[in-house]
Amino acid sequence: MSQHQPRPGGAARSSERACALPSLPAGIPAAGIPAVLEQCLRHAPAFIALVMGRQHVFAFVNDAYAEWIGQPASELCGRPAFDVLSGVRGQGFEELLDRLWTTREPYVGRGVAVRIGTRPDARELFADLVFQPVFDERGDMAGIFLQWHDVTERHRLGEAQRLAAQNQDVFLTKLVHELRTPVAAIRGAMEVLARRPGQVSGPVERMVRIVRHQAGSIGSLIDELADLASVKLGRSAAPMTDCVVLQDVVRHAVEACTPLLDARGHALRVLMPEPDVVLQGDALRLDRALCNLLTNAAKYTAPGGRIEVQLSCARQGAVICVSDNGIGLARPSLERIFDLFHQEEAGTDARQGGLGIGLALVRQIAQAHGGSVQAHSDGPGRGASFVLKLPTARS
Repeated sequence: MSQHQPRPGGAARSSERACALPSLPAGIPAAGIPAVLEQCLRHAPAFIALVMGRQHVFAFVNDAYAEWIGQPASELCGRPAFDVLSGVRGQGFEELLDRLWTTREPYVGRGVAVRIGTRPDARELFADLVFQPVFDERGDMAGIFLQWHDVTERHRLGEAQRLAAQNQDVFLTKLVHELRTPVAAIRGAMEVLARRPGQVSGPVERMVRIVRHQAGSIGSLIDELADLASVKLGRSAAPMTDCVVLQDVVRHAVEACTPLLDARGHALRVLMPEPDVVLQGDALRLDRALCNLLTNAAKYTAPGGRIEVQLSCARQGAVICVSDNGIGLARPSLERIFDLFHQEEAGTDARQGGLGIGLALVRQIAQAHGGSVQAHSDGPGRGASFVLKLPTARS
């Protein structure tokens, strides 16, 4: 169902379709609502109505509402709302309006399910609702202003996205399971052959080295996929209540990434405070997140670059910043770079690209710890910094 769109010439037909607000009952001032506001309400694309008294009698129905119901507004006014909308009975709306008369407080609902009609021909839509009490000159409650927007398409899109994300998580889990066994067999076979250099010829030995290296690369990708799937599904490698000293995390990550940093000739600077910075979480996952940030900096910085890791404390918790003087990022990339399988192509070596898993995993790990990660850059060619924020035990 689509929302009502005002028709050209609608104002000329309004006397047939809407009740005039100035004649409202139950003590509403005779001046009513200014004519210009009445016109706005009447032709608004939202579904708008005013019901008066405990019987919720229609006193005003705008064009969109009347068209949705399928009756002229002039025939709706003066009739109890739930006599007209009998198909919505039994869904709690009568009780909701009655409760407003008791509390005198407005109601706002987001994505509320509404069933229209009776089974088997009933149809369901989703709406954003605003129910606002209306008071007379004496301050007594006289009625309720009703406004709602049909958000069915938005709801369906959200559900489709949620289902797609869920299916993606399931797919990742199954993919990891199916790939691990054959890759482990290949790696095992190559390790056996590599320990017997004299038993194979030169060309075969070179092929063994190539296969061994490529199998190791595939194994690393599978490990990242497994980590990503487990974090997204809430399966942590260790209890999230373990005390983790972030200085230790930084040291472990730097040690693990040192061969890559040395191979590309990068200069690394590490800055950490003296007092231990402690949080509750999963040390292995945090190691992985920081390793991914360091690996990303090493890959996308030209050989001989500068990389810095700084651990600090703020009021909101701990901050780990990994910065480089590499290729940098364009503004549109600062957020989407954390999307799964996203890669920045411009100015990068395709052989270093990977699958776009590492930064997505960093974001998932940060969120699992109640934190966040953001990218900052002054533009292409001007380096980048990745800021990981984590709540500490003290904060």
